[in-house]
Amino acid sequence: MDSDSMIPPRHRFVKAVVQTLAARCGISPGNRLVLAVSGGVDSVALLEVMAHLGARRKWRLTLAVGHVQHHLRDDAEADAVFVEQLAGRLGLPYFREDVHIEKSGNIEAAARHARYGALETMARKFDASAVVTAHHGDDQLETLLMRLMRGSGLTGLNCMSWRRRLSPESSVWLLRPMLGVDRAMACAFLNEIGQDWREDHTNEDTTRLRALVRKQVMPALKQAGPAVVERAADTIEQLQQVHRFLDQTADEALRRCIFSSGSSLILDRKEVGALPAAVACEVLRKALFSCGASADGVRARQIQSLRKIASDGRGHCRQLSFGDGVRVKVTCSQFIFSHATES
Repeated sequence: MDSDSMIPPRHRFVKAVVQTLAARCGISPGNRLVLAVSGGVDSVALLEVMAHLGARRKWRLTLAVGHVQHHLRDDAEADAVFVEQLAGRLGLPYFREDVHIEKSGNIEAAARHARYGALETMARKFDASAVVTAHHGDDQLETLLMRLMRGSGLTGLNCMSWRRRLSPESSVWLLRPMLGVDRAMACAFLNEIGQDWREDHTNEDTTRLRALVRKQVMPALKQAGPAVVERAADTIEQLQQVHRFLDQTADEALRRCIFSSGSSLILDRKEVGALPAAVACEVLRKALFSCGASADGVRARQIQSLRKIASDGRGHCRQLSFGDGVRVKVTCSQFIFSHATES
């Protein structure tokens, strides 16, 4: 039996996604969208809901299914076949991109970068305005906890947004309409309509931080406070509002502090030191990022130390190294940001 015929018209999972499509994600009737489907419970639930809604006269969405084969697991090809068959049953175009990840260093970060690049390629092939992913409330809280553990600053605690560009230069949007629901709701929905999904066995590997948080920390938090996912989502939204204001303020301050730019970015040390602490930290973070530092390569404590140097009054020259080959030279009057390859 077609699972679409089994979806109750006002199912609470469907309603929760519908409420975010326009209000949070900016999806409009007639949009062309690529749905990122891995074959797991979350993305299959998203696919079923979007296929159900897309055919409605109110939405008239033109949808395609996009699958990225990372070749990181022995059963990954079976996932790709499953997703292709599911797309065929729903009558949706299917796109597949194969990526190959070096199995060294931060594999998860490399896979994410490759995956977003592949999804953008599929979106352009389909002439889609956006890629829709199945990140949900549990993912959001897990990300918050992991970044707290790593010492991320306010920028890191922003976590995931409902809507952003797929990359800073891209015209394709990344949309996450499931941030308001949790994994249990997605599971219950698929069980009710009789739709199966694929399991990723690496989610059981607690040597990986996210799997450890998901398997051991999240259940304890939910037992202590059943509404913890919803409350965390509210807090993250407030943090995002604060950060948007701070980001705008820091951009204005950065323009005032720049002494020179070219192969190196040079800031006026005195100007940075005179800024409010939170603004100074964000200015220094932006300077590091402009020279190639990644969010994972910069810790809040490092930024705080750099901010203190701005006003410590010491005139001797200092050389500091950050992740990703970024260096900062401190003179009596300047911060000089550069990349190791430019030195």
